[in-house]
Amino acid sequence: MRKLLILTAIVSLSACAQTTDAVNSDATPANIQAETAKYFSTSPRNVRVGSFKQTVIGTQYKAQVGGRMFDCRYTRKIVTCTNA
Repeated sequence: MRKLLILTAIVSLSACAQTTDAVNSDATPANIQAETAKYFSTSPRNVRVGSFKQTVIGTQYKAQVGGRMFDCRYTRKIVTCTNA
């Protein structure tokens, strides 16, 4: 029984890692910068992104737009931001 529980935990972690990779497959800094610029209706050259943290449901990051900092999330090409 103990071996079955260990095997189940390993399989679950593996599936979680594959899901994270699938959700974040297009989460490159350039893509995130471009999509964040669209979110703020500005040019990508006016946006700086960094402090990336990939999670199962997307990528969290910081964005600087027009001198203001934002906490943002990028999930399957959808950007949402709040004031930092």
